[in-house]
Amino acid sequence: MACSQTLNGFTALDCNPSKGGVKEIYICNYDDVAAISPTINDISTADTITGITMASGKTWSKYVMRRNTASMTSTLNFDETAGVNYVSTDVLLRFNKLDTPQRIEMTALTLAETRVVVRDANDKWWLIGYDEPVVPASGTAQTGVQKSDGSYYELTLQSSDSSWPLELSAEAIADVTGA
Repeated sequence: MACSQTLNGFTALDCNPSKGGVKEIYICNYDDVAAISPTINDISTADTITGITMASGKTWSKYVMRRNTASMTSTLNFDETAGVNYVSTDVLLRFNKLDTPQRIEMTALTLAETRVVVRDANDKWWLIGYDEPVVPASGTAQTGVQKSDGSYYELTLQSSDSSWPLELSAEAIADVTGA
């Protein structure tokens, strides 16, 4: 028996422009989030995250990204035979300049289990790590070869959630930014 879903379709072309890239990323320890609304049981019908409650005294760390240095890529992983269906999301971060403060921050990010909020270039906000922690997948530190190459740390964080990244409402964005 097939799973039955309500399909709505897209009846018109979207004429709005769309830009690639990431403006900001907010990261917190996975367990620093006390609650997310809606709850995981309602996520298949939810259109946005409407609230994020932090544990007492906990906050999100903000990372402002230079243009063309960060991305978010989600990939559906589906295997009918094994009954597997999840979405892995990679968040690629590049921080210019090799130095000790950057190295210390990269080390902390590679040891942590986190939740990540991405503000994309279209001013859409996305939660990654809804039901599973976001963990490091790979990273590099590079000096470059020529002066124009630059030096930087690059880190890929990855989640394996049960759905595509979920958009945040204005209220949830305020919960993350403290604004």
